[in-house]
Amino acid sequence: MVNDILELTKALVGMKTPCGDIRRLNRCIDFIMDYYHGIARVKRFQYNRFPSLMISNYVRPNLILNAHIDVVGADESMFTPRIKGDKLYGRGAFDSKAQVAAFMQVMKENPNSSIGLMITSDGEVGGKWGTGRLAKEYPCKFAIVGEATNLDIIYETKGAMWIDVEYRGKSAHAVEPWKGVNAIEEGMKRLEKIFKKYNNKKSDFSPTYNVAAVSTRNTFYNKLPDQAVFSLDIRFIGSPEPILKELKKENFVFNGKSYPALNKKVFPALKTKQNDKYLLDFKNIAEKATKTKLKLRKDAGFTDARYFKNAIEFGAKGGDAHSDTEYVEIKSIEKLYQAVSAFSKTQEEKTKK
Repeated sequence: MVNDILELTKALVGMKTPCGDIRRLNRCIDFIMDYYHGIARVKRFQYNRFPSLMISNYVRPNLILNAHIDVVGADESMFTPRIKGDKLYGRGAFDSKAQVAAFMQVMKENPNSSIGLMITSDGEVGGKWGTGRLAKEYPCKFAIVGEATNLDIIYETKGAMWIDVEYRGKSAHAVEPWKGVNAIEEGMKRLEKIFKKYNNKKSDFSPTYNVAAVSTRNTFYNKLPDQAVFSLDIRFIGSPEPILKELKKENFVFNGKSYPALNKKVFPALKTKQNDKYLLDFKNIAEKATKTKLKLRKDAGFTDARYFKNAIEFGAKGGDAHSDTEYVEIKSIEKLYQAVSAFSKTQEEKTKK
C-alpha cells in the first residue's frame, strides 16, 4: 500500500502543473479522472478556466478531502522526482502532491463511505475558482484540507486583508518642513502605533502588517508630500473590523470618505473550535491508527480551508516548500494515509447516494 501511494506521489510530482498553466493542469485532472474509472462518480468543473474535480458516490458527503495539484514554478529538473533515504524530492512533493496522492488512495479504497474527494488547481493563487466555488456547492459536516503541516492538525489560522489606505498631511517647502506634515512619515508612525498594541512577543499568533508599497502624487524633491497611499498586507485574528476601525481613528482615508477602501481584498480566517466533535474524533482516531501523538495548533498562514465552515489542515512531514530542495518524508506519507483512511471508514452512509 505504501509503495502504491509513493508511486502515485512520484507520478504527480513528475507532472508539470505550475499555477496558471491551464493546459498542463487539465492533463493532471485527466489523469485523476481516469484513476477513478468504474470506482466512483466524478464531476468535472471549470471556473475561470481553472479545472477541478468532485469525486464521490454521494450527493452530499459528510466528509470532504480537499487538496490542490498546482505548484509554484520551478526549474525543469524539479519535476523529476528523486529519492534520497526517506525523502522524496521534487516540486510539489511537500506542497501538496503527497496529500493529493494519499487522499486519492483513501477515496479509492472507501468509495462506499460518505466521503468526497475535491481536487482543485488554484490553491497557490487564492483558491477562489476551485474550493471557493465547490465548498458552496458541496456543503459538508467536516473537511480535511491537505496542506504541508508536518502531521500537525491546524484548526485556526490568521485571516488576511490586502488594502490600500490613504493618509493626508500638509505640504510645505523642504527647507521649512516644520510648517507641514509629511504624509509618508506621519502615516508610517501611525501604522506603527496601531500595530504596537497588538504585538505579542510571547506568541507569533497576533495581528501583523506589512507595508508592501507606498505611493504619492508628489513629484517634487523640494516639497513635503501632502498625500500618500499605503498598500498593506494585514494578518488578523477572527475579524478585520477592529483594525479597520483603528485605521479610521488614526485618520487614514478609505475611498476619500469611509468604507470601502481604495482597494480591498479580505481572505477570511479558518476558525474551527478546538473542542469541535469532528476535530477531536479525527485526532483520537488518527493517533490510534498511526500510533503517534498529533499536535493541535494554530498557524499564521491561510489556505483553502477557510472556505469550509468546519475544517482542519493536515498533511505529511517535509520541508523547503517552493524551493529547489523541496522534499517530503516518505514514512510520513504513510502516517497521513493511515490517519485519514481510519477516519474515513467511520463515515457511515448518512446521505443518499
